[in-house]
Amino acid sequence: MKTLVKIIFMSLMTVFMLGFINNDIEPKGWRKHGTNIVSYQIGIDNQISQHGQKSAFIESIAGIHFGFCALSQICSGKDFKGKRIKMTGYLKSQGRMDTVRMWLRVDNLDNESIADFDNMQNRRIIGTKDWKKCEIVFDVPDAKCVINYGFLLSGVGKAWFDNISFEIVDKSDKSNRRTANNLYARNPNPVPQMIPEKPVNLDFEE
Repeated sequence: MKTLVKIIFMSLMTVFMLGFINNDIEPKGWRKHGTNIVSYQIGIDNQISQHGQKSAFIESIAGIHFGFCALSQICSGKDFKGKRIKMTGYLKSQGRMDTVRMWLRVDNLDNESIADFDNMQNRRIIGTKDWKKCEIVFDVPDAKCVINYGFLLSGVGKAWFDNISFEIVDKSDKSNRRTANNLYARNPNPVPQMIPEKPVNLDFEE
């Protein structure tokens, strides 16, 4: 028991110290967040990409992890009002038991609720995998909405994200929707005052 307590204490001290030496570079238009961001580093990889010259990455920098780290973006949903949309992105992972997922959430600002949500919980990527095409099909209500999206890493390892796109699809395309309002009674995050009209830097080349 004492050994376990010592290991946890040393891990927490490592996480604390890493908070002072982390050299993050946030890609243009993207932000780092999560439940344990000091245990991870984010940045641009100039050597690895799915297509083009660059990709974004999240990498663990401590041995034991609690929680996750995400790299995400937000934009207005007005161009997608009343439509079914497919988000496509490419994920690559390196590690043993790390978990990598693309995620998306639609916030309905008119009634302060979550209109749609998916984080690939039932199809997450585990361990070392080459570039994998991932898709999330979601609905935007005919209301004032913002769309939150990105990718996340939990565990010890490294993940890359590249070449995201959005397209309007037919209502016959199956949605990945989870029961969003059961997950969040109300919008859990404050909405920025300035919301970009459209997604930006989706290929991380800027």
